[in-house]
Amino acid sequence: MSTATDGHSLASVPDARDGYDDVCEQAWTFAEEFARTGYDAPRILLLFQNAVAHPEANRVYRHLGHASMLDIIARCVGMWGERSIVTASSDCYPLRRGEL
Repeated sequence: MSTATDGHSLASVPDARDGYDDVCEQAWTFAEEFARTGYDAPRILLLFQNAVAHPEANRVYRHLGHASMLDIIARCVGMWGERSIVTASSDCYPLRRGEL
């Protein structure tokens, strides 16, 4: 079930904001939601890279770049999931375990 009434589905709404902080916030929101759903880091990265299925997540991925997204994904999976990936550091909202 994937409808607007399903509390476990992530519904994205196109957003005209293009500021760096806004895009970072969107990246964290998507990555956290995917990690809390139980996806591992490689699968989350694929979701961000899929422009057809997840256009807003892909827009964020393209805006921030691969290295920043790997860092955000790794931190979210480390916080909410069981697996994480080793990445380069990101200057986009550094997060340490327990800081949400």
